[in-house]
Amino acid sequence: MTEHIEKQVADQFHRAFNDLLIESLSGDEPDWDWLTRLHRELRDRICSLTPKRKDIHVELYENIDSELFGQMIKNEAYSPEDMWKLVTYVFTLLKEREAPARNESTVKLVESLYVTFSKEGTTIATFVPIFLTSAHQKIDEIEKDKEEFLKQFKK
Repeated sequence: MTEHIEKQVADQFHRAFNDLLIESLSGDEPDWDWLTRLHRELRDRICSLTPKRKDIHVELYENIDSELFGQMIKNEAYSPEDMWKLVTYVFTLLKEREAPARNESTVKLVESLYVTFSKEGTTIATFVPIFLTSAHQKIDEIEKDKEEFLKQFKK
């Protein structure tokens, strides 16, 4: 029963977060600072999947440059093509870090994201929450798999 309630609370939290993010990006004055912080958080979570690989972190910081992203988004220089490049780069990184048995589900997820991304009427405000939720769920899955794998050695 407790797990069911926890799942309901988590689902409500995620819906509220996504609704608030859509609202903050849809107005006349979008909250680009919040979006930049979310961009940085995503990059940092990906880095945390390889905590001792500073060389990989340098590469990630160069390719997921939150400062540049923030400047581009605020100055309306961030194109849909730039957004899709970010999506494919992030999921390529996650695919490399996940168990190979999960690769097929990641490919299908990216295909699904592309369908959503390509729909007429899709905006950064409506797409970003879906992208972020998908990426963070994948990271959570990778972290859980790692935890389960390590438990095998503690027995």
